[in-house]
Amino acid sequence: MKSIHILISTTLLVISSFAWSGEDYSQSSHNEGMRQLKDEADQNLNRTYKALMQAIESKESKAKLVKAQRAWLAYRDAACDFENITWEGSSSFDTFYYQCIEIKSKARTAELEESLKEIGGH
Repeated sequence: MKSIHILISTTLLVISSFAWSGEDYSQSSHNEGMRQLKDEADQNLNRTYKALMQAIESKESKAKLVKAQRAWLAYRDAACDFENITWEGSSSFDTFYYQCIEIKSKARTAELEESLKEIGGH
């Protein structure tokens, strides 16, 4: 199982490293590139969340979304910490952690976009 996790993580890192360009191929440049992709995914998630909050009319429904989003953020961060325990203490940890955050944030954005479509806000 551990070798499958490493293989998948390495494959995802190689694929996502093509999403940004640069001459510096050091570990710090990989970390920075993945941090930028993570930040973009987080910005898209925040935009979608705000649009959904605006589209929801009920105060109670908004409170439920806030509660769900806070719980999801805590889950995402804890899950990415756990999923990357094999990289703890390694210079690659940030790269794989950022990548995990990016992937989970994109998936959550898609979920929120579906909710937005269902209530007619998009």
